[in-house]
Amino acid sequence: MRTPSTGEPAAPLARRLRTIAEHGRCHNFHALPASALEQERLPDVSFSGSALDSFFAPRGVLAEAQELAAEAFGADRTFFLSCGTTIANRIATEVLGRLGTGILLDPRSHQSVHFGTNASPAEVAPLPITARGEPDLPAVQRMLADGRYGAIALNAATYEGIRLRLTEVLTGIAAVAPETVLLIDEAWSAIHTFSPELAEHSALPVARRLRDRGQPCPALLVTQSAHKTMLALRQAGYLHLVAGQDRRMGLESALRQAIYRQHTTSPSWPILGSLDTAREHAQAHGAQALAHALELSAEFTRALGDSGFPDDRGSAENPCTVTDPLHVRLRTGCGAAGSLQRYLYAEHDVYLPRTGPDTLVAHFHIGVRAEDVRALLHGLESWPGDRPDNGSPDGPRESGAEPRIGSVLNGFLLPYPPGVPLTRPGEVWTERHARLLAAHRRSGAEVFWVAQD
Repeated sequence: MRTPSTGEPAAPLARRLRTIAEHGRCHNFHALPASALEQERLPDVSFSGSALDSFFAPRGVLAEAQELAAEAFGADRTFFLSCGTTIANRIATEVLGRLGTGILLDPRSHQSVHFGTNASPAEVAPLPITARGEPDLPAVQRMLADGRYGAIALNAATYEGIRLRLTEVLTGIAAVAPETVLLIDEAWSAIHTFSPELAEHSALPVARRLRDRGQPCPALLVTQSAHKTMLALRQAGYLHLVAGQDRRMGLESALRQAIYRQHTTSPSWPILGSLDTAREHAQAHGAQALAHALELSAEFTRALGDSGFPDDRGSAENPCTVTDPLHVRLRTGCGAAGSLQRYLYAEHDVYLPRTGPDTLVAHFHIGVRAEDVRALLHGLESWPGDRPDNGSPDGPRESGAEPRIGSVLNGFLLPYPPGVPLTRPGEVWTERHARLLAAHRRSGAEVFWVAQD
């Protein structure tokens, strides 16, 4: 089939991807691009079993690779997944829902965690959050103490670079309810385990320190999107288990069952193989690569004042949260983030993800180079300033209309990115929600309406 106007093959997506690849380097401050992979391309194959290994019941090379990863990260068990952290979170939330207790859900969680818990038979309640936007640990402890809730889903490394002080959080939870099982979403910090500085707030190193000291630690299911920070192919994900001997076998069995129910039966072996080589690279070179990334982030922060953009990271420093030094948040004028994002990409080949109507984030992953930093600074300094931004005129997808003030919602309203719901089913639509939605639209964000399951 060919397009009638040009006679070119009708493969528009493939053409666009080739055009982007042939254009040259894009200064990408989002997730680590696959072009940064230096190892040889891994072959795709259409067999498994005795010819390679079983994905669902590995006994050979996949089992060996997963054991090496568990040892490197400090987990009791590690599972390789080829469908991204979205599936990892659905697998983990399925396990939480089968524990027979209620679940406390961090409202800052990715949509996959919200969807997973929404489909769970368990009672789900919002995790208490302070006015500063961090988990309210004393209130969480009170809810755990009455025994109704035995599971928590936490976002420990957010899209915009906010991390939890997990030593305080885990010890605080273990002090009142040591049998709690936690899902810890670390989509944006997988490689941090291999940095002496960044590992301080990473779930697996923190759990290892607590156990080495003989301190109680809750059972953990840790999900990590490897491709965002490590030299792995897109959709490569780790799912780690940390649990005491008394719970390990039960949780491992539940995880294996959930993986069988949720994951594709035709996994990508190149993706799974890239999880193996990404771990190998991180062990050998991760600390050095992260030290260089931290240097570039610090240099950029020092030069940022000349561009006229404030560094918005300090506002996230709270007793239970800390900002990731590899994520620099830039505050723009109200609703101008979308306009600046499009300008940087169109005029300077610089890509920054947007985290809200007036905030962009520069992620200094290990693929960022000095030339990328120079291009970003030049683009910021040359931006002509606020310009009218029509954004997206669309209302919530599938509904065709904005909810009425005072109405009770029967679904999720999601600006994407980052995919964190503005509302959950059962919430009342307020003037505040309407203002947030309008601001997201002005900035050009896609807005989706997802009905309750």
